[in-house]
Amino acid sequence: MLTRLSKRDRIYGLLLLFVGFGTVVDFIVWPAVMPSMTLSDLVQIVGIVVLCQLWQNADAVELDFDRSSGSKIATLLLPPLGIGMHLFQTRKWQIAIPIFLLFWGGTFMSSLAAAFITVAIMDPTTFSFD
Repeated sequence: MLTRLSKRDRIYGLLLLFVGFGTVVDFIVWPAVMPSMTLSDLVQIVGIVVLCQLWQNADAVELDFDRSSGSKIATLLLPPLGIGMHLFQTRKWQIAIPIFLLFWGGTFMSSLAAAFITVAIMDPTTFSFD
């Protein structure tokens, strides 16, 4: 099954796992009051930027398209902006918008699912309706 996925799809799957795992680590590492910045946050920032760059590279190769310097720089500074620029440069806007929403919506849902699962494991009474 995994061999049928394109390199771009495998990188996106890795991004989802990375974001979900980062959420789990945050729930375990953070004390009762959230600190301003932790090592986990720094690793997540770098990892998300790197995985977004890799995804764009794989997408550009798959579409036979050269990435613009603007989308590369934008991804370094703010990944959603860079992904958006890349999508609008490589696709019609009618296709770019849904892909953008699904890309970041999936990332958010990965984090949300990891948060719910972690809370349920750490405190099983959280979702108890007794």
